[in-house]
Amino acid sequence: MSDCREAIRALMAEHQLSWPTLVLDDSVRPADFFERLKMTCQTVPQSWLIDDDGVVLERLEVALSAEDVDALIARVEALS
Repeated sequence: MSDCREAIRALMAEHQLSWPTLVLDDSVRPADFFERLKMTCQTVPQSWLIDDDGVVLERLEVALSAEDVDALIARVEALS
């Protein structure tokens, strides 16, 4: 598992990605993870916009287009 985490860290550093990334180990059953977060869809990719208080403002359960990313960035900028 540590090799996987290191590979993810290296990839994020290489591409200058700074958002929090969750990596589950083998002790977590995917169904339990999805249920705990009340996910309506058990697919990846998923992108979530969460405010400083931990409130989910937006949950996108699809691959994002460039326009989707721009809209999400604008929403984040509007929050600051």
